[in-house]
Amino acid sequence: MAIDSFDVIIVGSGFGGSVMAYNLASAGMKVCLLERGKAYPPGSFPRSPDQMKNAFWQPDKELFGLYDFWSFKDSDAITSSGLGGGSLIYANVLLRKDAQWFDGWPVEYCDLIPHYERVEKVLKPTKYPFDKTPYDQTVKTAVLKDAATNVGLPFELVPLAITFGNDEENPVPGEQLNTPPNLHGVNRYGCRLCGECYMGCNFGSKNTLDLNYLTMAKELGVEIRTLAEVSQLQPIDGGYVVTYTSHVSKSTEAVSIALSSKFLVLAAGSLGTTSLLLNNQQWFPNISKALGTKLSGNGDLLTVAIGCQETVDGKLKKRNVKPYFGPVITGAARNTSDDKQARFYIEDWSYTTIIIWLLETLNANGLKLRWFKMFTAYIRSLFGVHRNVDLSAHVSEFLGVADGCVSSFPMVGMGMDESDGVMAYDPKTKSLNLRMPRKTSEKFFDGVRAKMKLMSESLNAGLFLDYPSWYLSKTVTVHPLGGCPMGATWESGVVDTHGEVYNYPNMFIADGSVMPGAIGPNPSLTIAAVADRFSERVIENWRKA
Repeated sequence: MAIDSFDVIIVGSGFGGSVMAYNLASAGMKVCLLERGKAYPPGSFPRSPDQMKNAFWQPDKELFGLYDFWSFKDSDAITSSGLGGGSLIYANVLLRKDAQWFDGWPVEYCDLIPHYERVEKVLKPTKYPFDKTPYDQTVKTAVLKDAATNVGLPFELVPLAITFGNDEENPVPGEQLNTPPNLHGVNRYGCRLCGECYMGCNFGSKNTLDLNYLTMAKELGVEIRTLAEVSQLQPIDGGYVVTYTSHVSKSTEAVSIALSSKFLVLAAGSLGTTSLLLNNQQWFPNISKALGTKLSGNGDLLTVAIGCQETVDGKLKKRNVKPYFGPVITGAARNTSDDKQARFYIEDWSYTTIIIWLLETLNANGLKLRWFKMFTAYIRSLFGVHRNVDLSAHVSEFLGVADGCVSSFPMVGMGMDESDGVMAYDPKTKSLNLRMPRKTSEKFFDGVRAKMKLMSESLNAGLFLDYPSWYLSKTVTVHPLGGCPMGATWESGVVDTHGEVYNYPNMFIADGSVMPGAIGPNPSLTIAAVADRFSERVIENWRKA
């Protein structure tokens, strides 16, 4: 039986796969892009409890949702599964890797400058318009600026992949955008400052990859197949065969489909691509021993300052931080140093209103007491014991004061951890094992955490807490990197400095897995720029062939 054949098959649609798909199609290549998740047009992201229940990815449990939660002995990671990859749930930040932070990498900042510029033209980063109304009411931005100043760190507004309005000088929240048509065929609207970026933007305000690179790729004829989970890779004479499971059918029996191509690009993310190669390593006996090494969480560290206070009329009062108002991240405080492990960013974070309601319900005893008081007042009024029929104050109290939530300031830190994690396949248990020891990066984590704690104290916070897994000696990351690192030689890397896999011609990797170490700031822009660089070599090889 004949199988479909393409010039190139791309596995994954995140910041690497989307950039590759458009660039290769622009050169004239016949491209097929495979994405294991489904498409998420604006308006389709989960919000209600029943939707959230099904918003996770585990096909063997008939879950085909957006979030994929990986948990290992000493590290947790959250990735996405959908057309557009990580851009669907990331915090929109498009920072370049600092030029001085490339030490130990086989490429330098100057190698990526033209690629940063090309990607930025498409993703259109813009700084948060904090000097304009109503954006100037984003208290958490002001809080980060105050806290950074208090501890001696420079503050900056970060470039965001968000469209705030049609007129950059006078953006209007929620206005319909005059943007080009997208592959979903839906309207887009300016940012409504709802803080739900990491849950997926239901208004199309985020410049996610499906609304730019993938839309342009599809217009050039790229064949996009969603709910296509790749399971097997195999080199054949002059090319590669890719086998995937189609989850489109509602049948209980899995449908396997094979495709062939001259070129292959893996872009399933750090954990996805690495695990895919480890599971298929029998077909790639000459792959580098570096496979599964140099894994990093990009130094991710989540903390929260609870009960922030400010001085009003000479007295300390709770400060309404409004952690739900504004994009998830708006600014950053950066620490630069000659010492690699002292380099980090600290950024503001967000609680959505949904999360605040959920946190309020955790106070079960308080909720019961408020319910009892309101119910008692209602009964007293009903039977004439108390003739005051205005129960508004009781209803207000029942809903909860939420002081702890709205006066909380969530922070996220990231930077240059040791990037010494290792992933391996265990044939006995037929499972993946990942070790990402926190102890070897202890100096880094201690430094950034100490600075966060000082920021919390400068805000007169009553309590400083870490993400729960920290107390279990685990790290958690939303920025997994490494596993298929690039290196100057076969011994040091899985791919060369142009993304081609050593010993396997025309097979490329273009995602966070090729990073030979932590990036420092939010990684998305650097991953896209590296993919843009790698695409030039793919096109060059194709034209020679």
